[in-house]
Amino acid sequence: MTITNGSKRIQDAPEPIAIVSAACRLPAHVNSPHKLWELLQSDGTAVSNEVPKSRFSTEGHFDGPGRPGTMKALSGMIIEGINPAAFDVSFSNLTRADATAMESQQRQLFEVV
Repeated sequence: MTITNGSKRIQDAPEPIAIVSAACRLPAHVNSPHKLWELLQSDGTAVSNEVPKSRFSTEGHFDGPGRPGTMKALSGMIIEGINPAAFDVSFSNLTRADATAMESQQRQLFEVV
């Protein structure tokens, strides 16, 4: 589609798009758009009470809000049942080195989208 002003072409307009599906993988077991909507409607929270021991030990990292270089809180927004280190590179065009260098949230986005 082209936008014109009289006989002068101004720009090519972007083609219309349609969103035909949606997916999500969020904390508080929110793994579908429907569950996300329910969480929002209930004014709920996705903050976990504590970091699972399987992720990392908070001992030695948490010292309250007063000490620089330490964690300020013991809670977080943790996606349950996910191993952040596990990523199937055959699913994408990434190399193992690229996938390892990526931040875990980027790897999750690759899997969900």
